[in-house]
This record gives sequence, C-alpha cells and structure tokens, in this order.
Amino acid sequence: MIKPVVAAAILVLLISGIAIYVLPKYIYISPFSSFSGFGVVYYKTVGYSTDSNGSQLTTYLVSVSLLEDDPVNHFSSGSNTYTFSKSDWDMIIPGDAVNIKFLPNAKAQLVDLTIIPGSPPEWRVLPADLPLSINVTSDKPQYTIGENANFTVRLTNDPALSNGTSSNVSLSLFKDCIFYTFLNAKMITSNDNLLQYDNPLDNKTVSLQPNQEIDYSFNWNLTNIQPGTYWVRIYIGYLPPLQGQSTTIFRSITLTATTTIDVTK
Repeated sequence: MIKPVVAAAILVLLISGIAIYVLPKYIYISPFSSFSGFGVVYYKTVGYSTDSNGSQLTTYLVSVSLLEDDPVNHFSSGSNTYTFSKSDWDMIIPGDAVNIKFLPNAKAQLVDLTIIPGSPPEWRVLPADLPLSINVTSDKPQYTIGENANFTVRLTNDPALSNGTSSNVSLSLFKDCIFYTFLNAKMITSNDNLLQYDNPLDNKTVSLQPNQEIDYSFNWNLTNIQPGTYWVRIYIGYLPPLQGQSTTIFRSITLTATTTIDVTK
C-alpha cells in the first residue's frame, strides 16, 4: 500500500507534468518551474522599512524594462521593479542588458549581464547636470594569461560638464576601488567582498571642489582565466541624496566606469 506522503508527492508530480504541457504558462506555475526573461535596466533605488521589532530593513530595487511577460509575478512586458540581492544590485547600472530569473514576490536573480557600449553612465542619467567625469584606464590594451593588469581610475569635478557652472559636489567614496570583470555576459571575478557600506573606516565623505581630481589604482592578476575580451567595471562610491530628494534613492546613483582589455594565451 502506498504511503500518504508518497502518494501526495506522486500527485504533485502528475499535476505539474500535465499543467506544464497542457496549460499556458500564465495560468499555472509549477513548483518545479524556472522562468527567466530579458530586459534593459532603467534605474535602481534603495528602499528602507522597519520590521515588527523596529529594526531597519533594506531592499535593493531595480527597474527593468522587460522584453517579455513575467509569468511568475504576472507582470506584463515593460517597466517593472524587482528586489535583487545586494551583490547583484551593486554590479548593475542603468543601460545594462540583463537576463533575470523571475522569483515570487517581485524578486529576481541576475543570470547574465551584457554591458551595452555607449549606454549613458549612471551619473549622467540622474541628475543630468552633475559635473563629474570618471575615467578608468589600463596600463596597456592587451595582456597574456598570467600577467597583472594594472588600472587607474580618475574622478574629476569638471565644470565644463555643467555648462561651466562651478560648484562643489558631495560624494561618499570607498577606501578601495571595487571592480567586476565580465566575459561573454558572465561575471568572472570581483573584489566586492571589500564593499562595506556602513563601516566608517571603509567610506569617506568628500566635497569635491571644481577641477579637483581623485585617483584610485588597482590590479587584476590574469590567472585561471581564458583568452578573450573582458569588460572591467569599477565602482568607487555613490552620491548622497540631493536637496529635496527622498532618502529612498540613497546610494542609488553609483559612481562607475567601464573599460575593456584583451587577454591572449
């Protein structure tokens, strides 16, 4: 005689199998289903709330313009907001093409990320007149496996970017330059384990004066990787809320830049 637990498991499998092949995916979501979709990142924010004990909760939100419907959350294609993990949120910026796994309760997991050349950097998306330039350069354009790739990052308050208007810019900068590397839309490596938002020793508030520059440097050891063209994205800090803006967008304007290097055998 079949035990009740076994019978229930068989019934779930049977119903799931029939539903997957008979019903449209919008009508039935099997517990074994996995759906993903493509889209372009529109913007990202940080949300704050408190739990029943009064402790602060932080959610990392990304608005994605989906190219297809989300059957898990019953979202139509177009702009939809999802909660991501902090590690996914850190590496994503507006203009990225993403493949995301749909999860219940409007959550999502990053599967692939493709950096679109020429897409506007995030500090140009909001606000438009921010007088900042961020450039990342490597000591040479091509390396062989086993070498060290050395990078320099320069952050500049450039009045020419705001129609010549000179003003200080308040920034929160990290002690270390965080970087992510990508090959064929897959993240290969990252040092974001160094990223500690709330550790005062790892963050500093800076009022960047007109024409003032701040430099970072870092290196990436090119071992245990395959040849190819790698995208290298850096992340050095963020903008505090501007006057009149809600704190719900705190840290949503991240200071990033991207470059490429070629790695050969």
